[in-house]
Amino acid sequence: MQGISSDNLVTYSNKLLKSLLILLAALCLGIVLYALTTPRISIYFIAFLFFLVCLPFLLIYHEFFEKVFVGILLLTLPLLIDKTINMTEHSGGARGFIISLHDIALAILVLLWFYRMFVHKERKIRLFKNYSIPVLGILIMSLLSMAYAAYPMFSVYEFIEIVKMALVFLYLANYIVETGHIRFIVIFLMVGLFIEGTLVVMEAVMGHSLNITALGMRVRDDLAPIKSSFHRVSGTLGGANGLAWYLCSLLPVPFTLFFLKTKKKLKMIILFIFLLGLLSLILTYSRGGWIGFIIGVLIVLALHYKGLRSVNKVVIPIVFIAIVCSSTVLIVYTSNPIKARLTEEDRGSAYSRIMLMEVAFEMIKSNPIIGVGLNNYTEVHHNYDVGVDKITQYYPVPVHNVYLQLTAEIGIPGLLFFLGFIGHIFIRSILLIKRGKGLSETVLIGLLGGITGFLINGFVENSSLGNYYLLTLWSFCGIAVGIVEQKKLDEKVL
Repeated sequence: MQGISSDNLVTYSNKLLKSLLILLAALCLGIVLYALTTPRISIYFIAFLFFLVCLPFLLIYHEFFEKVFVGILLLTLPLLIDKTINMTEHSGGARGFIISLHDIALAILVLLWFYRMFVHKERKIRLFKNYSIPVLGILIMSLLSMAYAAYPMFSVYEFIEIVKMALVFLYLANYIVETGHIRFIVIFLMVGLFIEGTLVVMEAVMGHSLNITALGMRVRDDLAPIKSSFHRVSGTLGGANGLAWYLCSLLPVPFTLFFLKTKKKLKMIILFIFLLGLLSLILTYSRGGWIGFIIGVLIVLALHYKGLRSVNKVVIPIVFIAIVCSSTVLIVYTSNPIKARLTEEDRGSAYSRIMLMEVAFEMIKSNPIIGVGLNNYTEVHHNYDVGVDKITQYYPVPVHNVYLQLTAEIGIPGLLFFLGFIGHIFIRSILLIKRGKGLSETVLIGLLGGITGFLINGFVENSSLGNYYLLTLWSFCGIAVGIVEQKKLDEKVL
């Protein structure tokens, strides 16, 4: 080996290792292609084999692949790409064991997290007890509610989903250890919004669902199954209301970025993505989504107001009021779908929701402590339908209110733990925002606006605690906690 330097030897070894890894990947690809033509081999076995072959890549280039899978984790917030095993007919929460692209990315990230913690000593698990105790309370109440569940297996399916949500929260809260991570997260949130907005506009132009199952879209035989005179877009989230829930939560993030001092080109890109998302939200014709967005934006403006220059403290409210007034005049005095949506006959929708709420209150009164059982709402709600209309017989769906459904299923303590979790995040975040207005604080304001929009829309939407729609909420909570706690660590170091 004379004449060969140590640096050259390392380079040679790295090239040899990469060549071997590429060879292994090629062999694995060949096995997969062969298996696709041989139905006797299980696709799950092939997936496991593929993972084993790719494992060396993940471990050796862990820093690179961590970024890749964090990006996937964020991009899949609006992409409902999943497979349900042991699916059972059920209205409400999980109907079986669910495996999604989001779950796979999360599992790999947790693996890399432990690898870097135990092998490279680069990471440690921060449990954030002030936030984790309420989450633990939610999990405990979910378990206790199973004691009297009519169908415990449905509770098990849902409990697994809630554990996934808690892991998403904990991982993202731990992921943020520097400002670069915040930028990275914001970029992928914006990319996800851009992709979803583009698909929505394409759907609106075509006038029907795109039916691209590879992106999580549900195939529809009736391409525009809308009970109104206009097409309500659904994007990749399976319905207009679910899409609106995602959009009203995410749009305050690009809105808050307008308050940062950045290059004009970057602001133009942010503005374009924001307007694309706003157009998409309008096209959902979701009244709850519209209200959630407006209140979320008002929260952003309120939290930014103190730090504005004197001139802007006058100009921005005037501009906002002018936009609201002009928009109202246009909507009221012209013929347009928004006016139609706000004034059209709802075919008894509002009345039916009130009756569903009455059923939910009866369930809560009869089971105030541990509820009727996680993910068992629709299995027993007919037992509490004391109204003359018997709404549950012809409309067998959960109450259109997240908080009532949560309380009915896991009891009042479960609701208090949930509200305590959110409330603690708001208190800690606002205390940090009052101390400055850098990138961290600006993004945090957008997250609080998004969480507010989500919570407001939750008053008129039905969703179980482990539903995919809640991933945005848990993700935003994790990012917010990560920013707050990292700022505290930085201040201690200084």
